[in-house]
Amino acid sequence: ALGVPLAANGSDLLAPPFSLEVRVGPLAHATGPRTGISGAGGAASYPWRFWVPGDPGVSVYRRHPKSH
Repeated sequence: ALGVPLAANGSDLLAPPFSLEVRVGPLAHATGPRTGISGAGGAASYPWRFWVPGDPGVSVYRRHPKSH
C-alpha cells in the first residue's frame, strides 16, 4: 500500500531516502460491496470495500458461473 520495495526491508523509513508527503486533497477512491467472503469476519461485519480506480492491484469482480 505504501509502495515500499522488499529491498528496503529493515531500513529506517524515517530517514533518507524515504519521506512522507502530505496530500493537498483527498485521493480519488471508489467504494462497493464486498463479494465472495463469508464467516465471522465476512460481508455482514465489513460490507464495503474501498479502492483506487484504475489501480492494477484491485481485483476485478467476476460473477460465479452458477450464480443467477
